[in-house]
Amino acid sequence: MKRLLAIPALAALISGCGIVEVRAVPPTITKLETQATFCTDRDTILDFQFEASGLISKLEVWVSEPGVSDPSTDANNKVGELETFDLFSKGSKVVGFIALDTNGDNKIELNGQNRPAIVVTPTEKQVWVRAYNFDQTKGFVKAMNTMAPSTDTNCDPIFPYGQP
Repeated sequence: MKRLLAIPALAALISGCGIVEVRAVPPTITKLETQATFCTDRDTILDFQFEASGLISKLEVWVSEPGVSDPSTDANNKVGELETFDLFSKGSKVVGFIALDTNGDNKIELNGQNRPAIVVTPTEKQVWVRAYNFDQTKGFVKAMNTMAPSTDTNCDPIFPYGQP
């Protein structure tokens, strides 16, 4: 008889424990860096890399003037969003790129395709990223370096991360 009473009591106890909540853990990004210069006399590709832990489902990329504490205060700073298939892995590093437009048409041609681009002015720039695991984020990460505008023939260096 005791066993028969124990089963309903155990079932009531388990059902009373409630709902198990599963939450996505936000990714962590460290050591974000970009190339040292960007071209101002032609469209260019800006390479960046960082170390990441956790799942990244979406990555926002922002470019601002140095000294800004929150790039989202100006919506024009947002370059766009990269989905995970737009990011590349090189060992422990994650590599990405964005297009910078200097002629003002908001597009550049890359590998025969027009890609959306951010229009840049010839002033020093700071790159920021914000990674998401679904809707979870730890906020913005600022690149360790800034980029200087340049019209030198090597203004868009082949960054150590390689070509996209």
